Amino acid sequence: MHIKCFSKAFDTLRHSTTLQKLSTLPIPDHIYNWFVNHFQNHSHVTKFLGQLSQPASINSSVFQGSVIGPPLFIVNGIDLKPFHSGNVMDKYADDTYLLVPACNDHTVSDELQSIERWAEANNLKLNKAKSKEMIIFASVRGEKYSVILL
Repeated sequence: MHIKCFSKAFDTLRHSTTLQKLSTLPIPDHIYNWFVNHFQNHSHVTKFLGQLSQPASINSSVFQGSVIGPPLFIVNGIDLKPFHSGNVMDKYADDTYLLVPACNDHTVSDELQSIERWAEANNLKLNKAKSKEMIIFASVRGEKYSVILL
């Protein structure tokens, strides 16, 4: 199943959550500190009819289209894992694939609930309308998989 389910995913990632998850990785201090510096004091102003708004502080978002955007989204997803053993999750940026073997098809509901809880805890909105399920038969071993696209 391919799940393209996170609405405005790059816009809603909290800087504090990203930094907390980065701090758990074995990266050099100077690289972590670069990210801290990168996220500090971000603000936004709007120009309309020649007038500038007051700066508004930004405490979430990763710049989509930037070199660091997809890797930071992946870092944010390091704790998004299958709820049941035997199921597999494959992720790239805001695309998530949940692979459930036929022998585990009774676990799909638990897996989706676990993903919903994770999304809520990580300030992401799950868009079920974008999620799709497909059933794949592996011709090599004759096995059936349910693939959920998030």
